[in-house]
Formats: sequence, C-alpha cells, structure tokens
Amino acid sequence: MAANPKGGNQFYKRNDHNRLLSNLGSVPEGKHTMTKSRKRMIGAAAGAGLCAIARLLVVIGYCFYLTHWGSQTGKSSELTIYWFALISALIGIPIGALAGRTCEPSLGAVIGGALSGGTCFGLFVLPGEFMLALVENSESKSAEVWEIFFAFVPMVFAGAWAGGIGAAIGRNAGSVSKAGH
Repeated sequence: MAANPKGGNQFYKRNDHNRLLSNLGSVPEGKHTMTKSRKRMIGAAAGAGLCAIARLLVVIGYCFYLTHWGSQTGKSSELTIYWFALISALIGIPIGALAGRTCEPSLGAVIGGALSGGTCFGLFVLPGEFMLALVENSESKSAEVWEIFFAFVPMVFAGAWAGGIGAAIGRNAGSVSKAGH
C-alpha cells in the first residue's frame, strides 16, 4: 500500500472515491451496471448463434425441396446436403456476430440481411448462373433460375432476422434487474 502524502494510504483513498461516486448517483450502490462492450459481446454471440441456426435451416429446407420436388430429384446424397448446411452455418457465424454487435435492431437487421444475401449471392447465385449459362436447354434454365432465386431470398431474411434479434438481445442485456434489487 502506497502512503499518501497527506496521511493514510492509497487503498483507503480509492474506496472513498468509489463511495463518493456511489453517493452522487453515477454508480448506484448494489446495482450491477453493464458496459457497452459487454452488451455488444452479448449481441454478437446471440446474433452469431441465431444466424448460424437460421442459415443451417434454410439450406437444409432448400436442399430437401430440391432433392424431393425440385429439378434435382434424387440426385444428391444426404451427406452433401449436410456439408452445404454446415458450411452455410459457419459462414453465418461472423455475419450474425457483426450484425448483433450493433445493439441497434434495425441496423442489425440491415447489416445481417445485406451480408447474408451478399455471401449467398457471391457464393451461390453467381456461380449457379454461370453454370446455367453453359447449359443449352432454355426450359431448364428458367426453372433453375427461379430455384436459385428462392434460395437467395430466405437467406437474406435469415440474416436480417438473426441480426435484428441479436442486436435487440444485446441492447436489452442487463436491463432486467433481479427481484428485490
């Protein structure tokens, strides 16, 4: 403990300072205050988890549609579907984290939707369209273009939903107090 030139020690002086701030109302005594960085961390974790789950479900649903009713009936193994779903979920983790970190639900929804749609467009829609350009049958092209479009739109909504909910969780983190406090 360092000695204070006016007498006493440094530790005692620090405790007096905290007690003074507590009495002035800037730090309520006995109340837990949550910092903005902790709220951002909670929003990022919630957004990451929600976006990963949402993207996983979109891919599984879309692949299930393609292999049972769509143009790819019976042409894909279940293992391939699970790999695509896992990759999409892994891509959703940083997307949801970035969107949920904002702690502003509307901004989180916009960022989540844009990033989720952008990755889906760049990794799925564009390569799919380039591959369809190589196919000569024009009837199958139009059907497959719509199938690609119907994979893109739910991916945008999944990112927007996860980003908005994650940001709302981050914004409201710490606002619920314990009973009796």
